[in-house]
Amino acid sequence: MAHFAEIKIENNEVIRVVVINDSDINSLGQDSVEAENWVKDNIPEDAYLKAVVFNNVYPETYWKRTSYNTVNNTHRLGGTPFRGNYAGPGSTYDAANDLFWPPKPYSSWVKNNTTIDWEAPIASPNYTQDFDGTTFQIIPKWDETNQTWLGNTIENTPRPVEWDKNSLVWNLA
Repeated sequence: MAHFAEIKIENNEVIRVVVINDSDINSLGQDSVEAENWVKDNIPEDAYLKAVVFNNVYPETYWKRTSYNTVNNTHRLGGTPFRGNYAGPGSTYDAANDLFWPPKPYSSWVKNNTTIDWEAPIASPNYTQDFDGTTFQIIPKWDETNQTWLGNTIENTPRPVEWDKNSLVWNLA
């Protein structure tokens, strides 16, 4: 099975991904322009998107194959990564570099051109921290307003924590 992303021409945003039988496109070459054109010619506009999302005016689109097994520029099964990431609605196709970028999570985050993902202005913190001799797992969350990491311990009664970017440790809030 091959996966193809439908992309709006106006801003290169992915609006949906469809699965195509290999037998329909193998003779054309899965990564070929001919396969992309076959998908465009044979997959109708999505009626729900047209009616609900696009107010009955379907945008002009084009199609690109995407790999279900590619995440952060790594192939999950050890193969060759394809187009940076598996495309999904809201992701963006970077035509200049032939890559799919996931949606930008926060305005302050920047592109990492190696992992083909977004990074916070402060490196992602550890996911564990010792408090009073006990190691706790931490669920981090970016705080865009204060440009820092916050989090909660994983325990019966989670406790809020704050990341200290200078000492690189979590502190109980």
